[in-house]
Amino acid sequence: MLFILAVICSCKLHKENIYLEHFKEVNSIGSISDVEPKNPNEYPQIQTFSSTNACLESFKNLKKEGYVMLGYALFDFEGKLSEGLAIETGKKIGAHKVLLAREAGNSGELNTLSSENEKGFQGAQIFEDLVHQSRQRKSYIQTEYFHSVLFLVKRSID
Repeated sequence: MLFILAVICSCKLHKENIYLEHFKEVNSIGSISDVEPKNPNEYPQIQTFSSTNACLESFKNLKKEGYVMLGYALFDFEGKLSEGLAIETGKKIGAHKVLLAREAGNSGELNTLSSENEKGFQGAQIFEDLVHQSRQRKSYIQTEYFHSVLFLVKRSID
């Protein structure tokens, strides 16, 4: 009985967590060598940004410190979603760090992704998804926010 209740709660959490619903895996933890050990009860660190460009720029800098992207979530939502849900999602997938940008839908940032970021993510699915999202967005309402979230793990570098 307890098992069935746990499964139902798990499904309910997944349905209600839009970060998980939009999560796209880039690398599985098992495919990344030398991942720093992490206590399963430990929550990932979170960094928040006002724009997707700043979020991507931070990731490019963190790559030099040994961070690797597990995956990402990109979506529009009416209002800003909780940082706590992003942290919970990061914990569930084993991330060490979560980079979160929530920008107003009418900011125009997605239409002006910097060419520097484009070069850093050439051929990367996340960049293609970001460009696709910006082209699809036709109407902007004041309360709509675009969320871009990167989930990272840290490799041990000597």
